[in-house]
Amino acid sequence: MKRNPKIRLSERIVVSVIRKRRIYGCTPTDTVSFTPVIYKVPYWDKDMQRIAYLYQNRIVARLVPCGMVILRLRGKAPLHKAFSLKEFCDNFYMVMDEKTGTPYFRFYRK
Repeated sequence: MKRNPKIRLSERIVVSVIRKRRIYGCTPTDTVSFTPVIYKVPYWDKDMQRIAYLYQNRIVARLVPCGMVILRLRGKAPLHKAFSLKEFCDNFYMVMDEKTGTPYFRFYRK
């Protein structure tokens, strides 16, 4: 089985991924902070009795003054720690999903 190659991040790559995603609130700017969070997604359980929740790791990219983009995160990362764009490029790498072609990010431990 062929493994997906790790893509080292640069500022240009990260900005292009953010622009392709749906941006809530404003257009991309130079000031961006990235925060790994646990994202709660509601769904109906098997018996259709109640709403259950799936907990997924995501990265929230906050664009100043009020924009927000949610990116995929796989693996573990320091939750609720804010990274600047430069720190994000140094501490994370990107892998493309083979089936869907969407990018997801992983924390890089040095």
